[in-house]
Amino acid sequence: MPYGDSSMLSRMDWKSALLGGAVVMVASYVGVVLPARAQVSSLERHVTRLAAAVDALNASRDDVADATSLLARLEGQAARLIAAETTVERMESLATRLIADADRLTTAQATLGRLDDLQRAVERSGQEGLLVSGVMPPNICGPGKIPLEGMGGRSLEVHQAHQRGEEVTLPYPGTNLIGPCDAEDVARGFFCAVKNRERAAGEIFNVGSAYALTAEQFMATCGQIYNTTIPVRYVSAETYITEISPDIGAHFHFLEHMCPDIYKISSRLGYHPRYTPEETMERAVRWMFDMGILKS
Repeated sequence: MPYGDSSMLSRMDWKSALLGGAVVMVASYVGVVLPARAQVSSLERHVTRLAAAVDALNASRDDVADATSLLARLEGQAARLIAAETTVERMESLATRLIADADRLTTAQATLGRLDDLQRAVERSGQEGLLVSGVMPPNICGPGKIPLEGMGGRSLEVHQAHQRGEEVTLPYPGTNLIGPCDAEDVARGFFCAVKNRERAAGEIFNVGSAYALTAEQFMATCGQIYNTTIPVRYVSAETYITEISPDIGAHFHFLEHMCPDIYKISSRLGYHPRYTPEETMERAVRWMFDMGILKS
C-alpha cells in the first residue's frame, strides 16, 4: 500500500484504533473500579463492625442504667434495713435496761420485804409484852468467811485473780459506795441492843463501819492487801449487767450504794465499830491465808 494513502489508512486502522481504545478503557476501569470496590467492601465491613460496636455500647448503656437503678433500689433497701436494725438494737437496749431495773426493783422489794417482816415482828412483840429489837447489818466481812471481791461475789477464784493483779471490770464511774463491816462489829451491834434492852426495845438499828469505800477505793484496797496493783476497766452499767456480771446478787454491789447510817445505834446504844472497811478486808484475806484457802 502506497505511503501517504490516507483513505486506505482510515479504512484499515479505525477498527484497530477503536479496539485498542476499548482495551485501554477496560483496563483503566479494571484498574480503578476493582480497587475501589475492594475499598468499599472493606469499608462496609468496618461499618458493620462499627454498627455492632455501637449496638453493644447502647446495650452496655442500658445495662449501666439498669444496674444504676438496681443499685439505687438496693441502697434504699439497705438504708431501711439499717434503720430497722437500729430500731431493733434500741428496743433490745431498752428491754435490757427495763429488765435490769426490774431486777433491782425486785431486790429492793425483797430488802423492804425483810424490813417489813422485821417491823411486824417488833410490833407484834410489843403487843405481847416482849422486848424485841432488830439489827440490820450491811456486807459482812472479816475472819471466818471469804470476803466480797471485785465481781460482787465471794469467789476464791476471783480472789486468786486479784492476787495475780489481773484486770477488773466495773461499771462507770466507780463511785458507788461499798461498806464492808467486820463480823465482830456486827456482833457488837447485837451486844449493844442486849445491853440496853429498854432503850432498844421496839426499835430497828443499822450497824456498819464508820464509813464506806467507793468501788474504785474498794479495788485499790484489794490491790494493797495483795501487795499488787489491780487495773480497773470501766464500762457502761448496761454492758456491765449484760456482759460482765449478769447475776443481780453480784452486780448489785457495784451499781447501788451500801453505806448504812449508824447514827441511831451510836447515839442511843453507844455503838462504835472497831474496824474500818480496809481493816476488815485485810483481816478476811489474812484469815484465808492462815486457813490455807489462799496460797502465798
